[in-house]
Amino acid sequence: MDMKASPGHLPGFDWLRATFICMVVLAHLNVFEFLAAGRPDAETWNRHDVARFQVVYLAVPGFLLIAAFLQSIKQQSRETHVKHFTGLFYLYLFWVGAWILATHARPELSPWGLISFVFRGGGWAFYFFAELLIIQVVRALISNWKDRSLWLGLLTTLFVIAAGFAILVKEGKAWTVTSTYWWPICFLPVPFIAHLLARNYSGIVDSTGRLLRVVGTMSLVTVAFGICEWRFAASAGTLEGRPFLPEYLRISSVLGASCVVLASLRIRTAPRLVRFISRNSLGIFCIHVFVLSGVYRAIAARIHDPLSSSLITCLVILFGGAWIAEVLRRCMKSRLV
Repeated sequence: MDMKASPGHLPGFDWLRATFICMVVLAHLNVFEFLAAGRPDAETWNRHDVARFQVVYLAVPGFLLIAAFLQSIKQQSRETHVKHFTGLFYLYLFWVGAWILATHARPELSPWGLISFVFRGGGWAFYFFAELLIIQVVRALISNWKDRSLWLGLLTTLFVIAAGFAILVKEGKAWTVTSTYWWPICFLPVPFIAHLLARNYSGIVDSTGRLLRVVGTMSLVTVAFGICEWRFAASAGTLEGRPFLPEYLRISSVLGASCVVLASLRIRTAPRLVRFISRNSLGIFCIHVFVLSGVYRAIAARIHDPLSSSLITCLVILFGGAWIAEVLRRCMKSRLV
């Protein structure tokens, strides 16, 4: 195991967290759907759709990979594993419970309804915490695997994603009526990638040439898979949300996130504003779920251009949410924001 240069603070991750949380907010404001629908070629996919699926949707697997990598790089005991899982479980209970109370969300009274309700975190954005818990459990279970086993696990999980995608294609591109964004199989490669990256961290970051070769090769593979996936895009230009492809049930999604995480390891500095947004990205995520629509309606009542209203809303959410999260984190004993 190559762990000689265990990282301290990684400024590249500050840039990624700040960028990713901005992407999440813009995605939930449907900015890219609005831009795509306004084009003359709106009934088919266009560059705004490609940007959404290939760039914006890197945020969730990117966040998950950063979290898994930062845990994988540590030498952890059974007690620290349990403490970490307990903290994540409390995080899930607190925010999913708050969401259920605020929205009166209720599961469908069937086994599948109950299972999907739990994995979707009450029905929407807090599926992220369920995925985070699953990934960290898998990461702990495979922490002592040899590299060969990790590579085999990675290839197996990528095959599972490809198989799931192929099944939905065979069923008439069924992701247009089936929500797959919360399926755990979408993110199962993450813990394997995290461990492989952690074990080879110093060898990669100490050699710019090696890092460029790895990132370049992964980028080419990502583009190749992306081109293949778009060949099976659904005719979704007139559907709500323009679901040309599944959000995350795609190999290019998890590989693309891996590319940007790897590339960020060479970044050496991040300005104070970026560090501020990064430090509070979890809080922004949790808070925006509750206030996004209200803030947008208030701004849209005064600014009647939808795009301008969305962009201003995004800025308000980012900076307002960051300040609120900063205050709440200092008031709370547990890390819940």
